Amino acid sequence: MLPKACLTTLVAGAILLPMAITLVAATAFLFHGLQDLGMARVLNGVAIGLGLLWIFDLAALTVVLGIDALMRAGDERHVDEE
Repeated sequence: MLPKACLTTLVAGAILLPMAITLVAATAFLFHGLQDLGMARVLNGVAIGLGLLWIFDLAALTVVLGIDALMRAGDERHVDEE
């Protein structure tokens, strides 16, 4: 099986990134209300970047969990054959 640190990092990212996206987007909305459009645009870009990172994190988590399940199924098959 796969290292526990790998799974822990991916799961933590999957949980924490949406919170960070919400916080950054809310701050961008606040700056937009304060008429600081430059900072609002920068923070919107950061939120979009975090969103893309979250998508890749979820895809990697799906792949890693699939590989882990296949490895476990292969190990069970070898135990049954013996």
